[in-house]
Amino acid sequence: MIKIIYYLFVLTFAFIASKGVCINLPTNDARNLSISSFPQLKLWLRADTGLTLSVDSVVTSWQDLSPSNILFSSPSAAQQPVWRDSANYINNKPTIHFDGVNDALLSQTNLSLGNNKTTILLVAKINVKTFYGHLACYGAGNAGDWNLRLVDNSGRLSLTNAESNNGAGVNAGSPIGITSDLSNEPYTFLLASIDPATSIFTIEENFELKSSASQQFSFAPSNPFSLGYRDGALFANMDLAEIMIFNEELSSAEWDDLKTYLQYRYSHGVTLPQDIYNSYRFCDTTVSVNNNDFTNYKWNNNPNDTLTAITVNTPGTYFVEATDVFGFLSYDSINVFFNTPILVSDTTICNGAVFSANASVAGNYNYSWNDGTLTPTLSTNLAGNYTCTITDSLGCSYVSDTIHVYSDDFALTASLGPDTNLCSGNSIVLTSGAQNAVSYSWSDGSTNTSLVINNTGTYSLNVTNAYGCNAADNINVTIIGVAPVADFFSGIICLNNTVQLMDSTTNSSGTLTNWLWVIDTDSLAIQNPFYTFNSTGNHSVSLVATNDIGC
Repeated sequence: MIKIIYYLFVLTFAFIASKGVCINLPTNDARNLSISSFPQLKLWLRADTGLTLSVDSVVTSWQDLSPSNILFSSPSAAQQPVWRDSANYINNKPTIHFDGVNDALLSQTNLSLGNNKTTILLVAKINVKTFYGHLACYGAGNAGDWNLRLVDNSGRLSLTNAESNNGAGVNAGSPIGITSDLSNEPYTFLLASIDPATSIFTIEENFELKSSASQQFSFAPSNPFSLGYRDGALFANMDLAEIMIFNEELSSAEWDDLKTYLQYRYSHGVTLPQDIYNSYRFCDTTVSVNNNDFTNYKWNNNPNDTLTAITVNTPGTYFVEATDVFGFLSYDSINVFFNTPILVSDTTICNGAVFSANASVAGNYNYSWNDGTLTPTLSTNLAGNYTCTITDSLGCSYVSDTIHVYSDDFALTASLGPDTNLCSGNSIVLTSGAQNAVSYSWSDGSTNTSLVINNTGTYSLNVTNAYGCNAADNINVTIIGVAPVADFFSGIICLNNTVQLMDSTTNSSGTLTNWLWVIDTDSLAIQNPFYTFNSTGNHSVSLVATNDIGC
């Protein structure tokens, strides 16, 4: 079995700024990209443009799209590579196939790069680890030449000074931190650079620096440019989709544009099938991605699941996040439907009331509630957590969401308290449950939260809480006297002057025996107290007067 792996190589030798030609890519190919906004485009070959093909899709020439307008052809007819119209892993874009035996392309005129830092962007796939296979060469082995080549039979890529074989990834021909084995990797975004001004060679893989080396270098002003070989030998077995060369530095915004172009041309978003409707069965349903050429998957129902498919047996919306070989994230979702019941939500029942839930769905199913009920409908007057297991004829089951049933004890807790003795004019209220009561109905027809009592007798109350639960209670009240009518007066009150508060309570039963004054936060238990107000403003003053019969 041959594993097909693609790489995205970006090799930089320099970036500066000078305007090239404007070429707009078709919208069905990638986002529109104005190449003229990039500095000094020196070479652009793409496997869907500028080709001349002979019988059996053999490439006889390949035209450069940049202002350099360089034509590429093979040294001989026997060395012509083959055009492939569609390739997996690069969004079904075409490639030029080099067989690693003798296929080669050579520029018919020299490529001129000057002595600036240069950037090479390469989209390719290495098929076989050919010994020192050369992917792209500026010149051959002379001063000012550079090569992008494999190291030994390792499948690892290096960028070298062709004269000394030193550079990023090699030192005197030996590896010093080159890329990973690219024949075992999917797309790789490779960035390499030679900067004559600093004599620094670098090589990056997926934006991770792999090697940096100092190597004195000065570009040859112009050179033949070859693809797939060097000096009539050292052939590379590869598929080449695209190559760009710039000889001036790209800004960060231009790099973003370039990566966007690459993403939309060679990458594609992960996709899931259309929504799935299971009209009867509850058996596990497999959800698989339509395209499995991503490096990592993550599903919302189990983030630890990194497979291309999941099995589900509950309805819901399922999301997958996938990372492609460029490191770009994409997402898709699918709705999975089962023939499941629509149950009531969590509910609260009044004490003694019956709760009902119907789990029935159309079709031949068996039902089993967790309280032992074997019919579609559950009826209970007990609080608890209830689920229904529905089983189809295939033996596959669906367990419903849990219904939480709560019992309201308002009818048991709302109370007027025990029978009591009161004074005429006193009031009765709920002694428990008042915080939950929302409506009142007293025996005299009033609806206030309290009832004023003037006569001995039995009084009743019907009260309702927010859940609509009712409570009723009676109380026997005996009138033992008439409550005093508390009142008081005072002289003029001035700040920091002492004033006497005078009791003027009216009492018709017994004798007043106790007085309780509450002034703001102070309490005084005498009939006519003296008090000093030491702040301006409104002050709260109240008086409770009690007689000797308890009223």
